[in-house]
Amino acid sequence: MRAPYTLLPGLALIVALAPSSALAQEPPPKLVDKSNSQFTLNREDRGQTLGDHARARARAGDCNGALTGFDAAVQVNYDPRLRRDRGLCHERLGHVYPAMEDFRVYVTARPNAPDAEQIRERLVRLEAETGTAAERKDDGVKSSATRDAPVLSSNYNAVVKDREESEIDVESPLRAGTGAIFGPYFSLRSFFLGRAPSSLGYGVGGTLRYATSRSFSLYADGGYVGLGESGTPTASGGLAGYFGGEFRLGLGRHLADAFHIGGAIGVERYTTSRTRAVATNLIFRARPGYRHTFGANFAFEIEGDVGIGPVSYSNLPAGDTRSGETLLLLGGTMAILIGF
Repeated sequence: MRAPYTLLPGLALIVALAPSSALAQEPPPKLVDKSNSQFTLNREDRGQTLGDHARARARAGDCNGALTGFDAAVQVNYDPRLRRDRGLCHERLGHVYPAMEDFRVYVTARPNAPDAEQIRERLVRLEAETGTAAERKDDGVKSSATRDAPVLSSNYNAVVKDREESEIDVESPLRAGTGAIFGPYFSLRSFFLGRAPSSLGYGVGGTLRYATSRSFSLYADGGYVGLGESGTPTASGGLAGYFGGEFRLGLGRHLADAFHIGGAIGVERYTTSRTRAVATNLIFRARPGYRHTFGANFAFEIEGDVGIGPVSYSNLPAGDTRSGETLLLLGGTMAILIGF
């Protein structure tokens, strides 16, 4: 009868050890990566969200409420555009000194921004009004502040709308941005071999370009070229291709208009319909032109073609003794361009 009581200490020991054994078998918790880079990205995303909400309130006319959002945003995101937009709100509310401080930060951080000149003018006017222009050192902002500086609109919506349109337009590769451009072209031309002009020729095809900077692009053209009236025995035609580059000079505030000049080397190959004789033209070409851009991604272009180069012949019929010649190309090209 005493046997069950003798087992009690052993049972108590098993019960005591069981939880610790179970815990020992559980896998260790996974460590969460909280790297500094991820923390920074989260802060910047949060700052962008706060800034977007603040801009929305400012557009709705609540600049007082927007300032709270801008203040929080600039604490976690260092985008100078947040300082610019907060400065516009300060200016609208008559907070002259905070507005000047925000404008100085913006034009110092982004001196070549599309709207930097406009913000400098606003800063110059505020400094002239407060008499603080002479108190600061040259920091890239205009130092010739006067009391007759232009008075610019303090309407937040109007200023932001103009700034957004300016940034969208100017950053297009068709204006001052970088990126791909493509479109169709049509050209009319004539060749001069010695003193005799050829029949009127034409070319149709496509152009592919890449703007590497605000003033230079690489391009490749390819298409079909023809001479003479199509379907006649003397008509000829074939494929053509060019590779080159062009320099641009943008005009106007948003660079909607531009003059450009390009140079290229290319090959045009003509096969005569009746005789099947082949003429291969190696052409060095210059292309001065003019471009007008509509909106951000659409443009019309017209340019002149001036080229020179040697001609070689092959597959000539019996009795045709033509040999290599030098040709002169004169013509013009129109193109429709789309930028990305």
